[in-house]
Amino acid sequence: MAIRVFISFRFSDGFQYKEDLCSLFKDSDDVIDCSENEDRSSLSEDTIKKYLYTKLSSTSVTIVILTPDAL
Repeated sequence: MAIRVFISFRFSDGFQYKEDLCSLFKDSDDVIDCSENEDRSSLSEDTIKKYLYTKLSSTSVTIVILTPDAL
């Protein structure tokens, strides 16, 4: 059974980290990548929260990328 993975990251400085991580399981049949490449930073905080809740509720594993600039 495949694992549904969502990677949460800040688009402005975490995108390349996310891409590097996704490349590690790109060829695996055991992982379904549910992450996206869309910059949602222009949306309201409430809209982003609702979006994240929807994504989190449909995945098995969530990976949060914290970049040096995000801390």
